[in-house]
Amino acid sequence: MADGNSPKKLKIFLPFAVLLFVGVIILQRFSLKNQIEDLKSRLNVERLNASSLQIQIILAQAAAAEEKIQRVEELSIFIMRTYSNSEFNFSLDFPEVWNFREEKPESGPLKFSLVINSPAGYNYFVEIYELQNKTPREFIVSYYPAQGYKVLDLKEENLSGKKVIRFYTEHSSKDVRGLPYSYGNIALQRGDYLFNLSSSRGRTPQEKMNNPFLENMVLTLRLE
Repeated sequence: MADGNSPKKLKIFLPFAVLLFVGVIILQRFSLKNQIEDLKSRLNVERLNASSLQIQIILAQAAAAEEKIQRVEELSIFIMRTYSNSEFNFSLDFPEVWNFREEKPESGPLKFSLVINSPAGYNYFVEIYELQNKTPREFIVSYYPAQGYKVLDLKEENLSGKKVIRFYTEHSSKDVRGLPYSYGNIALQRGDYLFNLSSSRGRTPQEKMNNPFLENMVLTLRLE
């Protein structure tokens, strides 16, 4: 009787053994897959952290270099990027690590504004105004005072073949340090529009108006 039951027991046990074996393999594969995914996740986090740290280092170095730049010729240490605008048909260059945003006012003579931020915390602006049948000088001396700005040191000059107007603006309101909001400006005309490029960088009016980054933006400004 015992010998006769052995094949039957084997037939019953074998499928369970195979099923158990397959189950173990599936569990091992599932566990291995989870381990691989976990490892990938950790690697991605480490790469992200490393990348973030590297970016912070690059920005810190760029900010330090920006503070030291005194002449346009020294900007060669920066990798430049080109911003292009098809609506107003212009382009210009500024350092690759700088950020920018576009703004379009809903009314008034200001038709477009490009706001550029540098790692050192300075703001640069490209503002396009409709001259409204005024000369550039007439527009400047009438528009900015109406916005609460004093217009100082206004002078016309030639900047590498471009006829420009340099001027300094100082607002009546003050920042958290008790200093007035002030900007160096370089403006030039194209048809019925005034392109005004300005910056808050610099400690004195002369430093703001002769900002090398601002001058470089004007020099690379292409009015198509």
